[in-house]
This record gives sequence, C-alpha cells and structure tokens, in this order.
Amino acid sequence: MKIMFTFIILLLSTVATIAQNSIDELFDKYKSVGDTKFTSVIERDPDTHEVVKVVKMIESDMISAKTFIKTFEKEEAQATSANKTTQNNITSHVLVFETEKQIRIYSLRYNSTNKYSSINASIILKYIKH
Repeated sequence: MKIMFTFIILLLSTVATIAQNSIDELFDKYKSVGDTKFTSVIERDPDTHEVVKVVKMIESDMISAKTFIKTFEKEEAQATSANKTTQNNITSHVLVFETEKQIRIYSLRYNSTNKYSSINASIILKYIKH
C-alpha cells in the first residue's frame, strides 16, 4: 500500500512538472519575437545569495493569444488551483502549481472578444525554504 501511495505521488508531481514546462516553453519560444517585451527579475537572499524568487513577464502585440489560451486551458487540470475571470472584455487566467520545493504562479491576460489579440503573461516562481 505504501509503495502504491508513493508511486501515485511521484506520478502526480511528474504530470505537474510537464504542465509547467509547456508554459515555460511558450515563454522561451516567444520572448524574442518581433516587438515582444520580455522582463526577467531574480530576487536573491542577501545573506546566502540563493535564489528566492524569479519573475518573468512577456507582453506582445505580435503573438496571438490563442496559443497561450490553449496551453493554459490544457494545463489547468494539473494545477493545484486555477482561476479564470472576465471583466470588461479582459480575461485573466491564473494557474498555481505547488510542490514541496516551490510555488509557480502562471498568469495570462488577453482580450476575450479577440483571441488573436495581444497578450500579457507572467510566471512567478517562489522557492520554499525548509
């Protein structure tokens, strides 16, 4: 029974990692396309110099939101939590993935009336100290 439980935990963590990687791959693919604005910020612990948090943001009128929307919708099932809201024709989609070592928050904003519109997306990666 313990072996089965351990196997299930390992399998679930692997699925979550794959989901995260597909969104990360979109960032890597599109961060230098056309007039894309890409920002990456790393926060370090001043005493140990270990990375505490990484924030990546991408904003572009050259990238169709449709590709990001499909990926977010596909990965939503593996997220620890997910939230999608629309207000004034702007949709915000947030996915959170939590493991023992880190919390990853993915967000996407786009015009809900035009899925070929511009995007504004971000990744926040926070490392958990034990």
